[in-house]
Amino acid sequence: MKMTENISLPEIVRNISVDFGKTKTIDLGQIQPGAYSVTTAPAKGKVELNGSSLKYTSYTWLMEKDGMGFIDGIHKDIVRIAVNNGDKSAAITLNVTIHKLEDLFYDENGNWITNVDLMFSQEYLDAIKAEIKNNPDGKRTKIFRYMLQRVDRLLSDNPPAYAGRPNNVAVEYDTDLRYVADIAVSFLMAYLLTKDLPGYEAKNEIYLQKTIQWVEAGLGYPYWGMTHYNEGYGWRNADLPAGHFLFSTAMVYHWLKNELKNKTCTYVIGEDGTWDSVVTTEDMPVLEAMEHRLWYVCKEMYHQTYTFDTYCGNHMHIRMGGMIAATIALRGNADTQEKKDLLVKYTGLVMYKDGLGMYSLMPDGTSQEGVPYWEYAAEWLIKGGVAIRQALGIDLFATTHVLEHSGDYVMHNLLPRDHWESGSVLNVGDSPTNHWNGPSNILRFIAAEYRKANTQWLAEVAENAGIDHSGSFCEWMNVMYADVNLVPEKPGLDKTLHWFRDLDHILARTDWSGNEDMLSIKCGIPFGKNLMQLQKDGVYTGRADAGHAHPDANHITLYANGEFLLRDDGYCRKFAANHNTLLVNGKGQLGEGADWLLEWHYFDENAEPFIKLAESNSAYDYIVGNATAAYIKELNLDLFERNVLWLKDEKVLLVVDNIKTSAKTDLELHWFPQSKNIEPSGDVYIIQSDRNAMNFYPMTDETTTVCEDILTYTATSTQNTANEKGFRQTYKGTDWQNAVAFAWNDKGEDVAFVNYKEGENANEHQFGVNGKVYTIDIAANTVAVTAGEP
Repeated sequence: MKMTENISLPEIVRNISVDFGKTKTIDLGQIQPGAYSVTTAPAKGKVELNGSSLKYTSYTWLMEKDGMGFIDGIHKDIVRIAVNNGDKSAAITLNVTIHKLEDLFYDENGNWITNVDLMFSQEYLDAIKAEIKNNPDGKRTKIFRYMLQRVDRLLSDNPPAYAGRPNNVAVEYDTDLRYVADIAVSFLMAYLLTKDLPGYEAKNEIYLQKTIQWVEAGLGYPYWGMTHYNEGYGWRNADLPAGHFLFSTAMVYHWLKNELKNKTCTYVIGEDGTWDSVVTTEDMPVLEAMEHRLWYVCKEMYHQTYTFDTYCGNHMHIRMGGMIAATIALRGNADTQEKKDLLVKYTGLVMYKDGLGMYSLMPDGTSQEGVPYWEYAAEWLIKGGVAIRQALGIDLFATTHVLEHSGDYVMHNLLPRDHWESGSVLNVGDSPTNHWNGPSNILRFIAAEYRKANTQWLAEVAENAGIDHSGSFCEWMNVMYADVNLVPEKPGLDKTLHWFRDLDHILARTDWSGNEDMLSIKCGIPFGKNLMQLQKDGVYTGRADAGHAHPDANHITLYANGEFLLRDDGYCRKFAANHNTLLVNGKGQLGEGADWLLEWHYFDENAEPFIKLAESNSAYDYIVGNATAAYIKELNLDLFERNVLWLKDEKVLLVVDNIKTSAKTDLELHWFPQSKNIEPSGDVYIIQSDRNAMNFYPMTDETTTVCEDILTYTATSTQNTANEKGFRQTYKGTDWQNAVAFAWNDKGEDVAFVNYKEGENANEHQFGVNGKVYTIDIAANTVAVTAGEP
């Protein structure tokens, strides 16, 4: 047989250039035909290879050293590709030059570009208005009318005065004034969308006057945020309120120049370098006041943010969303080279901070902070991302895909919809059970951006059910960014369990009927695997910003018939003892003990608790979480593996904990039912609530189980504690296998009886439920089902 000799061709080198943050497409077939594979991935961008087409996209977080502001410059990168074509092979090297960000601010003749759009173009706005006018029964018109209903509720409201506020209080935050900025944008968008729209002439003038009233109120506030300023540090004009007011003021300034050109206002601003001295200017032209405040707060924001390294939390996204809007609005006002350079620098900071943040967030769409906090962050990521794409042509949504799967995240976190009157979303971390921003506006954007039919369905359900937050003032985003031609699609029964793998959070339910039962188990890194890996690779050097997460690995939450049966602890000091999980020698999990989770301990310990497996079928869900790494090594915990078997039709939850230590240890498990109406009945505890009855079965003879008051923390920033009734299970030793069962039903209905015995070997645990035996092997992590009784 004749052997085919592989002939290696010389390396082919090509030099390519790409604009900052943008994509360059290379046809490799024009360089060397064959089959291609990337052998050296780029460091400062990403490549996508599809056949012979290679796309290189430059990242926007390219400054060499964090904490030094934004430093613009030309960057170099390299990509190597192997080529095989029959008996021939070759290598292609692409030397990539990434141009400066500054180049995007000047045209080909070197002229400063002033004609840029903020959030949308006039042509796009006109097209939306034409659709509303020409399709009075269309979907977008329906959304538009819903928006106006929400806006019209605000017509009788007036912005609050700032005078008399406790400016000398260390924690003064001005967060209660954020809504003033948001309402101004709501009225602005109502004005823009009804302008020249038949039938809205009178209302249009009212919307204009209300816009001016609310934006002038912000110009009369001396500070846009005061946090901690009297302690010599902090975020005066540089955090959440500043982000809101920057965006609002920028939008009104950009879109209402003609309407405001003859208007004056009373302008009040805190005097630079002082604690509480203010300067008041009467009859100042409104546009001049807006320009001055935008420049001033951008400066404050920049200098207080370039060392702010919590890229993945809502504070960063709100700051940057406001700042990018301001830099765009000020383009035409940059009449000196110094101002032009400042706008490039300010924009670069946004590109770096928000770009790296979006790249570092969970790619499966989850959030370390829970859905309401996620909504706040996501809404501002959308605002910032849209503003960047519209003005600069840089698409961070395509580069990072940060929100692509977030519709699934919201959908699976929703509580059963028949009970949304008392809360509509699972409380995870510090988040409550109600929505904070949207969610319909966020969901519609995601649906349109990533062609997500399930997410489109969810947006309509949320809006029709009225669960959009009443204090959310961004319904205009629904009108502007919805794809009304995307057909909504209800999720099928095959999606009743979802494993969010980056955060290792399992969310499961019996069905989507609206009155289903729901189970949550978390067992992951509080800030996710993606961020942990980026930190290991040296890409991410900031804080994880998981302060609103909890030390709750292997914690279980259970919900049925409109009530929580096993609860989460809510917004309070961070202790594992507050959760349905394990204590070792009285100690909880990494990062506990403060108002905010001390998440850097996970970096320091290289700690990665994880979900080991999750299996789902029509009869049961079986989940195994390994939380061993969530505890400090000095506790000598060798294993904490929780086996959870949910028998969905029987309304029974079986839990076997496999706990091992290298020394004799005091071990303690907590269980917190939501209802405290608990009565013992032999070896069973009966828990009654308004709608449910639940039995708790402690099964293991070696375990001591008591129902008693357990010390829990009830608030942040205080030492507030309470004695909360719950179950404490204890064992002293090195090898503890603890089995329990929970069975429940609607109040007045029969609750399943569960019996138990140890299996044929030490690792088997058998539970009898309704004529079937369920054997959990905690060593093999398997479930066997047979007929009979154990």
